[in-house]
Amino acid sequence: MSAIIKTTVSLACFAAVALAAPTWTDCDAGEYFYSCANGYRGCFSMDPCALPPVGSTPTTTTSATTSATAIAAVCPTGTASAKIWQPTMYNLYPSEPDRAEAPVSHLEVSHKSATDPAVEQVAVFSGIPASAKSCTLGWAQGAAAERVFKVENSGLVSTLQLTGFPSDVSKVSSASVAAYEPTDAVKAGLTIDFTNWDKVLTAAPHSGGPVDCAETIYVKVGIKTTNGDGYVYMDQDAKNGLTISYTC
Repeated sequence: MSAIIKTTVSLACFAAVALAAPTWTDCDAGEYFYSCANGYRGCFSMDPCALPPVGSTPTTTTSATTSATAIAAVCPTGTASAKIWQPTMYNLYPSEPDRAEAPVSHLEVSHKSATDPAVEQVAVFSGIPASAKSCTLGWAQGAAAERVFKVENSGLVSTLQLTGFPSDVSKVSSASVAAYEPTDAVKAGLTIDFTNWDKVLTAAPHSGGPVDCAETIYVKVGIKTTNGDGYVYMDQDAKNGLTISYTC
């Protein structure tokens, strides 16, 4: 069903959300992006705009690490999937292990040289249903005119799902996060590759690999130096950045 037909079907919802009805973005096949007045935002195979507001259902999760954008925990039915966008990002500085900063919204990881300190991050995805399964880390890029995206040299990025997160989010640092790094070498082996994708003008979704489902998923990311030094920057919004998709 096209985005135009989908919008027509959702006319009642459209009136209620004042132009916040489904708009096209780079969702998976069979999904459409919704930004509803009731707080639902993301890629869904069904229209969530008529559901009760976020916070009024037991599946909604609130956390100190949740980003300013309201993201609801919606369980799709059958084989349908849903997607969480715009994780909260925390900068990590391995050369300054106790350095802690306020969270940011963009993705930025760097390893340029031995004299230029590396920058890593933790992506925090909140609001995932407790019954979620088949969780997958991925990322997406909008068309060239719809993104801020830059890669220098290698864009190979390692990903590591953490087993937890510091309870005091004002003290998130390389040192405090290290306690939640798993020793399982298999989990440490996931990589996603941004190399040269910033030169592609069209929009594209990308899959990164499976992660363990949880109501809040924490993923540490950083340049993997197998292919040399590198740098990746991307503004994260409804069309660009890291994502978690899941079924129920």
